[in-house]
Amino acid sequence: MKDFISIIQTEYLKIWKKKSNVILTILVVLLCIGFGIINHQNASSQKTWRANAQKDLETYTKEYEELLSDKDQNSKAIVDIVSPIYEKAIATTCYALEHNIPYNVNNALQNIYKSTSLLNVVTIILILIAITNFTNEYQFGTIKQLLTTSISRRKWLLSKCMTYVTLTAIFFLLQLISCFFVGFILDGIGSSITLEYKNGTVIEVSIITSLIHQYIMHFIFATVLLFVATYICALTKTTLPAIVATLGIWFGNTVLGNFLGDYKWYKYTPFPHIGLSNYMENGMIKSFDKPMTQSLTIVMIYFISLTLISFYTFQKRDV
Repeated sequence: MKDFISIIQTEYLKIWKKKSNVILTILVVLLCIGFGIINHQNASSQKTWRANAQKDLETYTKEYEELLSDKDQNSKAIVDIVSPIYEKAIATTCYALEHNIPYNVNNALQNIYKSTSLLNVVTIILILIAITNFTNEYQFGTIKQLLTTSISRRKWLLSKCMTYVTLTAIFFLLQLISCFFVGFILDGIGSSITLEYKNGTVIEVSIITSLIHQYIMHFIFATVLLFVATYICALTKTTLPAIVATLGIWFGNTVLGNFLGDYKWYKYTPFPHIGLSNYMENGMIKSFDKPMTQSLTIVMIYFISLTLISFYTFQKRDV
């Protein structure tokens, strides 16, 4: 255990020794600041939100009526795509006005809630850090020095993975704290309630509860991707293929789904089961159902298979 912790400490020294990693960390903070400023500028104040919401409601209603009245000119596909957007906006705005819930008013908690999309950017940054950290071991020959010591290859590879798990927690915490303080400085604490639209009904959601769900799922998602990136590095030893392969697994369904989605065998590949939309709805973790269980099972089968192949190859291969 002592050796294991010592390896992780050494890995952190390597990570923070690189100026590019420090710059990427600063970039995360700057992104949070910029995102918070944009949220502040686009939001209403406590005094003006009702008037602004009323204007928005009139605009949404008018545009929605025009969309439906011009069905002959607009294709059915366009109407089917756009109609739910207007229905959600109209229903949510009406609910906020009727129940006097400040709508589109930014605050510290709302800023974090809106900024959860930045966790995807943070995940990409973590993937870049993890892959370059691993492949540099081969580039500079430090991996040979490490593996000539008493440290086993399996323990060293596992320590790499655990380093990235803790690094993910640090970066996510940094993103959360940065977004909170930007929102707090600009708009204060404010309400802890937000509105979501589910199955044609507007529901009140606790921002804190939703954030706990979102951060848990994003953390699991990010750590799985970082494990995959590490395993691919162990197999390829090079930076670019590892980056392309990891991002390809993440975004593969966006491209492949359009071409292969109609084939029955495609659902048994990992691509359609990777996205968080399979496991979350309206900012909350879905209840376990058959589709979710199937997605988890397929992802776990591929993940365990890749783990076994990577550890076996890394132990047998000449570094």
